[in-house]
Amino acid sequence: MHFLIQTKSWSSAWNLLSTVSKLNQVISQRVLSVQFAAKKDLTVSIQKDLEEEYSREIPANKNEFFEASGKLKLEHPDWVIEVSSGEEDTEEIIRDYRIAEKELKKLLMEYDVESLDQALALHEEYRKLKTEFDIVDGNLKMELGGRLRRFLQENRGIWTNPRNKSFS
Repeated sequence: MHFLIQTKSWSSAWNLLSTVSKLNQVISQRVLSVQFAAKKDLTVSIQKDLEEEYSREIPANKNEFFEASGKLKLEHPDWVIEVSSGEEDTEEIIRDYRIAEKELKKLLMEYDVESLDQALALHEEYRKLKTEFDIVDGNLKMELGGRLRRFLQENRGIWTNPRNKSFS
């Protein structure tokens, strides 16, 4: 499994999540409702907002009620009904949402994680290990730096005169 999740990659994923979340919030604030009754039994394909399309059997002479946030599409082989909130940007928001969601899924696949929660857990683990590494690395550099300085000071003559036989 890849480690996401270095800061740049995580930042990109976080920005995409933020975009998806904001667009979803804009869409969900709009409310639509549709009611109809069919004169005979029929099967209708239904697509609400950002959900996947699904089919449903509609019995004859029964009132059916559908709700959505920004867009509702009912489709039958003989007709199509599309209802939107009246906001001019609904289609654009839905398109932008799908693009951002697709990019986020691609990024998660690239790092071999199945969900944002898993990516978040891996990122937290990465940050914890990186912090521990930085502390150990700093301590090691201080220790080695001190030893190296003492070694160089003790052996200054060897390093400053390349013609010294002990140098070669």
